[in-house]
Amino acid sequence: MLRDGFGITGHFYLEVRDRHGEIISVVDEKNVILDVGTTGIAAAMRGGPGAGTPSTGRHFNAINLGDDGALASDPSIPKTVDPVTQIALFHELGTSSYGPLGRTAPSFGGFQAVQQGAPNEHHVECQQSFLSSDYANADFLDITKMYINEAMCFLGNPNAPTSDPVDGTAWVPFAMRTFKSVPFAPTDAITALIRWTFIFERA
Repeated sequence: MLRDGFGITGHFYLEVRDRHGEIISVVDEKNVILDVGTTGIAAAMRGGPGAGTPSTGRHFNAINLGDDGALASDPSIPKTVDPVTQIALFHELGTSSYGPLGRTAPSFGGFQAVQQGAPNEHHVECQQSFLSSDYANADFLDITKMYINEAMCFLGNPNAPTSDPVDGTAWVPFAMRTFKSVPFAPTDAITALIRWTFIFERA
């Protein structure tokens, strides 16, 4: 039996700037694609439970940040992400200010996804920007340590923002990255730009 090889790889880029536009941190590394995310891709392809209806089907739709992705004893050391068991950020930001789906807050930088391709591969670049001033102190796990140190890219259902009509779940985590803690206090007017690149290619 003949088989075509097919795979997904990803890359994570984070750029953080202070209120004057000066770069204070850059993360440019591989990401971790989660098992729950590949299951979500399979569901979307087969059109079964978890895929959404044709008018509300899932696709790369949102990115959000978290502040518990590094060791409490040393915030410069990221936690390890287990692709098999990880199904959420360690602590997602925005849930206090914007409710349980803080990643959909309209004041966040607009999410963009662009497809690019070569003859044997196709890239999907997902990009979103964040302002620390869009958050409240209560969004953070510890108001004495207002950092960002984790991010997640989601398969979303934009026309069903609270629940999917098929399985009751609006968002499927697809990929995640933890990184060294970066200051992100609301009063500091810090900007974070995330660019996630996924490469779908055949062997």
